[in-house]
Amino acid sequence: MGAYPLIYDQSGSSEWLLGGGGIVEDTFFAELLESSGGQCLGCLPPAEPPQMGVVGKITMLMDNEGTLQVKINDGLFTTYTPSVFGYWDLDISGFLQTSSPDLSGRWAFVDVDTLPPDTSSFPLPLVFDIAVKSVGPEIGDPVPPIVCCVPPLPTSARFSIRNIEGEDIAEMVCGFIENNWILDEMFCDLNMPNLEDGVDPFHVELLSTERIKMTYTGLKFAVGAPITGTAVRID
Repeated sequence: MGAYPLIYDQSGSSEWLLGGGGIVEDTFFAELLESSGGQCLGCLPPAEPPQMGVVGKITMLMDNEGTLQVKINDGLFTTYTPSVFGYWDLDISGFLQTSSPDLSGRWAFVDVDTLPPDTSSFPLPLVFDIAVKSVGPEIGDPVPPIVCCVPPLPTSARFSIRNIEGEDIAEMVCGFIENNWILDEMFCDLNMPNLEDGVDPFHVELLSTERIKMTYTGLKFAVGAPITGTAVRID
């Protein structure tokens, strides 16, 4: 197994270290190596060969699924949890400790498909704000009874979508469904109550924490092909 920690030297410059080692039961350990004396791409080899020097050691405990504890040299262990492109910013409650993306900020559509050039048929404004409304199950949600099998419980973050005047125009929920202690695939639902043509007429796909793809499937504006737009975070 190999580890490649990104560090900063005393001058503030960043560099990658290399650590290759073995795993004994649930523990990984390796010396951290720093390289020096390399060459630029396409250049002649330097007079002195590249060097690899030991600058420390790393130890990682992997005794719990989804949790990693890391120790550098003889320091204390630091706990790490999975992080994928910044998705895991809001701690949300539930039977399992997990989190949901924080999409707060100002967004703007960069392209809208299947629309006339003025884009006036798209139900959402071309520039809008997303703000956190609540995190975790809503107050008053029933607590599931303790039985042999845990029923599904929503684990999510609820957002308000506002126009640039600050008026709430839609609500979006992003998170997971816990089913028998297993986190199913992440979901995002968006609903605009004023459309009056069904619940959750939007299909929302998180391309990253900076890009959202929204497809309108309702009947009020969509004639023929569904209306799809991609928005990016601008602030």
